[in-house]
Amino acid sequence: MDLAELVRAVGGHEQYAAALASILGLTDVLDLPLITDEMLQELDEKLPDPEQRLAPIPRRKLDLVREYLTRTDLEADSEVLSSPHRFPLDHIERRHYQQLIGMANWLVTMGRLDIHHAVTTLARYASEPNHGHMDRALRLFGYLKKFPMKGIVMDPTPPTFENFEDEYKPDPDDLLLYGEVEEEIDEGLPTPSTLGDAELQITAVVDANHAHDRVTRRSITSYVIFIGSSPIMWTCKRQSVVSTSTYESEFRALRHATESIIFLRYLLRSLGVAVNSPTRVLTDNMSAMMSSTLRKTHISAKHAALSYHRVRESIAAGIITVEHIDGNNNFADLGTKSHPVHRHHELVDMVMV
Repeated sequence: MDLAELVRAVGGHEQYAAALASILGLTDVLDLPLITDEMLQELDEKLPDPEQRLAPIPRRKLDLVREYLTRTDLEADSEVLSSPHRFPLDHIERRHYQQLIGMANWLVTMGRLDIHHAVTTLARYASEPNHGHMDRALRLFGYLKKFPMKGIVMDPTPPTFENFEDEYKPDPDDLLLYGEVEEEIDEGLPTPSTLGDAELQITAVVDANHAHDRVTRRSITSYVIFIGSSPIMWTCKRQSVVSTSTYESEFRALRHATESIIFLRYLLRSLGVAVNSPTRVLTDNMSAMMSSTLRKTHISAKHAALSYHRVRESIAAGIITVEHIDGNNNFADLGTKSHPVHRHHELVDMVMV
């Protein structure tokens, strides 16, 4: 624990911070307890010079300080949050929690995809939060305070991936089931204004976390879509039905990404941007990647088969290609689960600066 951190957290008042650390017996960040009225009174008496005494800092603000100083990772695991052994918040605290989640959702929309999984998990409990949920919401804002300048960069060059495996080349006969299908292109769209043969590469990375939700056992879908090397669209959400296998949840995630890609390709063409090449879709699930092109694969469940055929038909139409990426380099994993601090920052650094 660096006393300078505590000084900054309480507004730069060094004596106030030193007295607070002394009263609390602060030797390590994790030892900092909840602030009580008795501590505030002792703090006021400990400052020897009356002129140095400050107006008492509200306990709520000091609790925020405590959260900022203790932990700044984004732990928001559903197993922890779904625990019933927590006291519920009162109506004022609940409103405060909902405001925090609303602000965090706005930040995700504005480009902070590094907090998307935490916000999505916490938002599920917005109607009836408890103190455990508030604890992690405050921790989330502690993370934002510690890393306020994270952002995305507009880069038109195609993305590069380490340990990338070449696209699996399917036999054209494997997709004959869908006939001579083609991508639907509106004839009324403007002529592309891109000079020469230049075309912006669209790439999507997709991942799913099977049975992520500890209450309903629904899986979670995460994908990030790039134009060039710039993240343009991203999502992190629970799937609408329970998947009985990892394979099924991964295919459902592929279908969600495919539908967003179709929308994005239409939008870009509407803006006069040339979109001719198939969009690369990268997944770390080899079974889903292989099954998207092999005719012998059969899925009997209707809801799973719809995702399966939606993806395969899009491949046959030349809208997407499905490729494999090493799981260690799949930064869509950022939206599927909580990670240890070092792994979280490793993934964030792949897509943000």
